Amino acid sequence: VRVIDARSRHIEDYILKAQQLKKELITNYQKARVNGDVFKVSEYGASNANEFFAESFVMYKNNDQNLPIYMKDLFEKVKVLSKL
Repeated sequence: VRVIDARSRHIEDYILKAQQLKKELITNYQKARVNGDVFKVSEYGASNANEFFAESFVMYKNNDQNLPIYMKDLFEKVKVLSKL
């Protein structure tokens, strides 16, 4: 029973962290739209938060210097979460 309880808490923590990162993505997307960073990513990435995430991820993987620092920080958090 303790193992199941611990596993359930781990899953709940993971889900909570993932939800927090989703909120951070939305905040970052809104920030990028306001300050124009969204077009540094791509015109297609400007269309919505999901495409912004996808296009930014390509930039992150390619170590593109034009990637906004707040998106790099987000991907570092996603990387940590993916290892849990």
